[in-house]
Amino acid sequence: MNPTLSDVLREACAALAPHFERPRLECEILLCFVLGVPRAFLHAHDNMQLDSQSLQRFSALVARRKAGEPIEYLTQNVSFYNHTFYIAQGALIPRPESELLVDAVADLIRAHGIKRVVEVGVGSGALLCSLALLFDSVRFEGGDVSAQALVVARENLARFGLDSRVSLRHCALLAGFAPPIALAYANLPYIAEGYPLESPLAFEPREALFGGRRGDEILLAFLEEARAKNVRFVACEMGHDQKPSMESALNRLRARDVRFYRDYAGHWRGFVAEF
Repeated sequence: MNPTLSDVLREACAALAPHFERPRLECEILLCFVLGVPRAFLHAHDNMQLDSQSLQRFSALVARRKAGEPIEYLTQNVSFYNHTFYIAQGALIPRPESELLVDAVADLIRAHGIKRVVEVGVGSGALLCSLALLFDSVRFEGGDVSAQALVVARENLARFGLDSRVSLRHCALLAGFAPPIALAYANLPYIAEGYPLESPLAFEPREALFGGRRGDEILLAFLEEARAKNVRFVACEMGHDQKPSMESALNRLRARDVRFYRDYAGHWRGFVAEF
């Protein structure tokens, strides 16, 4: 006789409890993913038996989660800006604080009537899709150095019906984009090399995390390129301790109307500027 959903969840929760704060929730999310049902289904059918194939898939996912793999990669779903996006290894999992960058870019588009926007380092495409869904008359383009990330981004564009009006390029920084560019924004790697990562981050692409020996090198290179290509507005996410470095670079590049913003925890997290 196969185990019931209740039995399966109880055993899985016991396995995850020493490692995670909400083992029951995580187990339910994984089991819902395997069965293709909402969480309410589990509570209404807790005595239903789980077939052996589903049990095997679920057990494998629980083992991967126990090893520290992010649940977003296991379910291939991530929530961002009130949407659910496809995610897979090879693309950085978008964080809630990056929603503030979407807001900052959206404010610039509205305030200045911008019609062309470029994202550098699109990753999963979650930010690009979120903005394209807000502004259907704006031309959006994006690029990334990672071919794997672009596969994920293209899947998200297709899922939201945006692939016909949003273009992607395999390129570094602004190399693939011809001027004039009204607005370029980026959530580039900004962690210093050698900085110890927590377990979940170890599963994410290193090239999307580490920004150089100090951590700010790629961000600084982006600002240099934006200035050289006469980009009018820039918006960037940054490390919480990189405000002095970014201020110095923006002053040197003669940026004006520079505004830094904080994240939900009160840390400096990004900026917008005009060249």
